[in-house]
Amino acid sequence: MSNAQVVVGRQPVFDASLGVIGYELLFRPLPDATAAQPTLHDGDEMTTTVLHSALSIGLDRLVGDKLIFCNADRGVLTGEVPIPLPPDRTVVEVLESVRFDAEIDAGCRALRAAGYRLALDDFVWFPGAEDLVAHASVVKIDVQKLAHDQVLALMERCRTFDVQLLAEKVETPDELSTYRALGFDLFQGYALARPTTVTGASLDAAGVAVLRLAALVMDERTDMAEVERILRRDPALTLQLLEVAAIGTRGGLRRPVRSIREALVLLGTRRLRTWIALLLLRSSRAGAPDDLVTVLARARMCELLAGSSDPDYAAFGFTAGMVSALDRLLGLPAAQLSDVLPLDEQLLDAAFGTSSAMGRLVHKVIDFESGGAVTPSEDQELRAVAASALDWALRSSELVDAA
Repeated sequence: MSNAQVVVGRQPVFDASLGVIGYELLFRPLPDATAAQPTLHDGDEMTTTVLHSALSIGLDRLVGDKLIFCNADRGVLTGEVPIPLPPDRTVVEVLESVRFDAEIDAGCRALRAAGYRLALDDFVWFPGAEDLVAHASVVKIDVQKLAHDQVLALMERCRTFDVQLLAEKVETPDELSTYRALGFDLFQGYALARPTTVTGASLDAAGVAVLRLAALVMDERTDMAEVERILRRDPALTLQLLEVAAIGTRGGLRRPVRSIREALVLLGTRRLRTWIALLLLRSSRAGAPDDLVTVLARARMCELLAGSSDPDYAAFGFTAGMVSALDRLLGLPAAQLSDVLPLDEQLLDAAFGTSSAMGRLVHKVIDFESGGAVTPSEDQELRAVAASALDWALRSSELVDAA
């Protein structure tokens, strides 16, 4: 496992009142792009990178409660590239380079049936365009590419369909006034806001763990207990699972997620498969450093201590312990992690605070790890639990590093 920097561009989309209604997520290379970020050859690879990076950074941090506009090349539209985003908050932008045919038509129907909205990016009319526009909720017109009379003609043609018209690449205040007067519904461009970049840290999941998960979830008789066992050994997978499960589905409502088990239940088998498919496209192979053992041992220790007083809190203790150690793996201060991680408030408090019983338990484990003072009776108990937890962590990390 390793940690790396990820970056996503975003540009706001405005409504007729000039309020932000969403953000388009854009591919951006790393500032110091090297072999760590290979050359991307097509839109599908860029979209996969953007989705992976967006989930690593956190959708709350990227877009808040606004709509997500996501570019889609052919692979996204045909289902080869999965979209693990909440359908009712996601607008899939069909790139102008996509050739419309029967396969794309079927893919658009499937996305709409799943609850996604479609936008046509840099749209210009072509023979047979009616069938594509019929799938769309938004048509984006590049006002720099077309002459004024061409813009008017395209607007008139599109107005016969139930779509919103978006003026993109609006670069000056005068242009903004002109296109607002023409009746465009949505706006995007330098006159309103330039794209910005958001960076974050990402943990790479062990490739073997992703492959094992894929083998499990593609089986109709998915063994969720085994899925949970694999996830417990991999903090990177756990962090993304919590994010994907929390963002919700229809309506985009976030839900509290306090353990791996709850996340699996909330996600459901279909969305779990979508997420794993995305990970397969992005998985990388790396060894398991000493930090991984430390994280797993802390999580297991919290689980054992929490379970000894109340078995129902064992899973919560494991997740809280793992989250509390992510600052070590991501190289970020714990205070900053608690601000940016899109997790349940109770889980964050348990991982980073001391106001709850679970938070005090996690804090006690951290103190013990750093050699803090404990009573003789606590010292004996904690040493025994720590020995058991370390043994489990070593065996688990060996499994992660196997093959």
